[in-house]
Amino acid sequence: MTEEEIKKFYALCDASDIRKFTKEELESGFTRLKKEILIGLRRKNEGDFSDGGLKCLNTSIKPIVSKDFEKIPSGTKVAYGSYAGTNWITGLATKIGDKIVEHPLTTKSFSDKSARVLSSPQEFGKLIGDLVINALKKVNNTDDIECFAISFGSEFFPLQTKYGRDAIFINDYLAKNWSIKKGKGMKAGECILNYLKFHGLPHMKKIYFANDTTAVALDISSKFESDSHKKYSSLPCGFVMGTGDNGGAVFRGFKDNNIINLECGQSLSLGADKILERMIQEDLTPTKGCLLEYYMGGDYLLSRLTTSLFLLKEANFDTKNYGLRLKKYASDAKITSRLAAADISAQELSELIKTKVNLDDIFVLNEVAKRILNKGGQAAGVMIAGVCDIAGWGAGVYGAIPVEGTVFLQAFGFRDRIRKTLKILIPQHRLIFIPGSGTRGIATEAMIRQQAGS
Repeated sequence: MTEEEIKKFYALCDASDIRKFTKEELESGFTRLKKEILIGLRRKNEGDFSDGGLKCLNTSIKPIVSKDFEKIPSGTKVAYGSYAGTNWITGLATKIGDKIVEHPLTTKSFSDKSARVLSSPQEFGKLIGDLVINALKKVNNTDDIECFAISFGSEFFPLQTKYGRDAIFINDYLAKNWSIKKGKGMKAGECILNYLKFHGLPHMKKIYFANDTTAVALDISSKFESDSHKKYSSLPCGFVMGTGDNGGAVFRGFKDNNIINLECGQSLSLGADKILERMIQEDLTPTKGCLLEYYMGGDYLLSRLTTSLFLLKEANFDTKNYGLRLKKYASDAKITSRLAAADISAQELSELIKTKVNLDDIFVLNEVAKRILNKGGQAAGVMIAGVCDIAGWGAGVYGAIPVEGTVFLQAFGFRDRIRKTLKILIPQHRLIFIPGSGTRGIATEAMIRQQAGS
């Protein structure tokens, strides 16, 4: 491409909103998000979400403290599950010395979104029940495994029961394209335990659900990046940035100081750019709302890339149907990250999308992907900044934030863009990120409750 052609390409990208948010847009979104959080925190009726605030669901879960962790006997075991979007992981967690050690046993992938539609609550119970049964077949002796801890990537109302903490689903539609016919109001844990009772694991008596962000906030075993970060304290919060996005935290003085599942991926704070407007128009999103997670969730990054290419084509920039071919042949968000990182050659991409790709074309795809991830990282930065500012961690607090999720960990330039956005929105912050594990968090809490008989 000539210099003039490159300038024209950049101008068309900017005109189609294939660009970073401006400082003013970020600050406006930050202000709106904080307003949404405060409305949700102050809400009196937990089930009425018509006030424009975030859901801010009271999990009834307190952060874990060291003295409770230390009471867990070494050798304690619980089965765990991480069930959210694409990859459903089942494993065994064991307290060994002063650590909770995770042993992933099986992973079942649901890349085909049509497989995420379940016909009944009973089918849901069978799906997860079979995952547990098949995973524990890899363990020699399961007689002492009486507890199942689940980090679940969708919203629900918690219900304390004699068999642990159940999840009452709020809607038939869960999240990340999962749905259950007649799922609204179902007791998920009861369905699972009933299935296990009659299919080989009758000694599995307890089940504990936590939303995946709440579970990350429970991960007292989160590790600091280096010795230089030892002065930082782990904050009572957790974020997930993978297939979908969410955050949870304790806000002193609100909802009995429990961990609050904000469901902040559903924020409308950044509105819709031209890319998202087209995605909604083309039914590439599960809802018609301009949700924050549609900018950064792993389920949507590829759609943002392909839609951007369609917009450029409509603006008379020749994208040679790469949008259609990526949509057809690329299965997930990883291609967006690889393109942004210039980590895929023209030859390899040609083989993937089954058409000739030249060097000029790969340059265009690299730039568009980079801009998509930059904007996604900014959206994630707005989410974290809003939560931390309302929680009182925006200035002077040396705090470590546990985060899990493949987009956060692997997407090219994503974390760097989050950090730059935090510096714009809360410039006095002293916050760092540490890798969190929702399964380790919920397994730890389940062990504590098992010891307490609750």
